[in-house]
Amino acid sequence: MRPPAPHILLLVTDQHRWDAFGGLEPSGQLRTPNFDRLFEGGARFDRHYTSTPSCTPARAALLTGRSPWRHGELGYGSIAHDYAP
Repeated sequence: MRPPAPHILLLVTDQHRWDAFGGLEPSGQLRTPNFDRLFEGGARFDRHYTSTPSCTPARAALLTGRSPWRHGELGYGSIAHDYAP
């Protein structure tokens, strides 16, 4: 028998540093109960990298599986209509 397929929820938020969440922020002053529950019940990656520091090219890389130099979105331009289906 095959094991059931995992349920994967990928949250891509914008403008959040690592210390913007109560479960990660060292002083304990922030209250983010919903994110804290997600952290407790899921996987947390403490060492992760992005090929670009801006969100549009990084999200295009997630959607296409290609690096920014291969998918062509290196800034905030509009070339998504050029992507292969």
